[in-house]
Amino acid sequence: MTATRAVLFAAALAGSALPAAAQTFEQRCVSEIRPSFTIRSIHSGYQVDNTVSTRVLINRHAHASSGDMTLGLTSATSRIQLDTDGKVLIDEDQPRECLAPQVEIELRYLPLHVYVAREFNPAGCPYRTVLAHEMDHVRLYLEHLPQVEARIRAALNEHYDGHPVYAGRGQALAVLNEQLDRWLWPMIKSEMKMVEQRQKDLDSWEEQHRLSMACNGEVAYNVKGRY
Repeated sequence: MTATRAVLFAAALAGSALPAAAQTFEQRCVSEIRPSFTIRSIHSGYQVDNTVSTRVLINRHAHASSGDMTLGLTSATSRIQLDTDGKVLIDEDQPRECLAPQVEIELRYLPLHVYVAREFNPAGCPYRTVLAHEMDHVRLYLEHLPQVEARIRAALNEHYDGHPVYAGRGQALAVLNEQLDRWLWPMIKSEMKMVEQRQKDLDSWEEQHRLSMACNGEVAYNVKGRY
């Protein structure tokens, strides 16, 4: 990920109750510049692959145990881009400045890869049953991104709460980036990982048993008969 970092300098007044000369530097910083946050969650759909055997899929399954049959698998790759910018006011009396954080974050899943074991004929009941289960995994991934987006937006609004970042002249953007590295990045990574537990819960023993017995037992018979 490459972060785009630039500073826009602005000193225009924004309708204050006091003339600029009568305001303290801190008052000007709060009244003239405001933080802004843009968070977007984007997904790129999914692709279905019916060319991989269950023997291979079980090696790719992060939550598989010895003896499991991996009938299908949904794989996700995420991308996170964080860009920082900011409007700056300079204190004419002291060597300092204030910056209103402008943060843009894009959360993205590359096309999800949905695998259904090649042992299943796409025209048959077992294939449709396994694919329907994998589409539940797809749904969890796609529902997760907007939830992470909302929590990140709320965290940024709470953390800065309309307040600028103060620093020595020419240093405010670096201070902002240090702050985000310290608390926001760990939060984003933690939030993105939370979906994996939900995915694991979906693959409960009860669900695996249901799948193996589906289509009058044809799912399990179809797989075992090809080992």
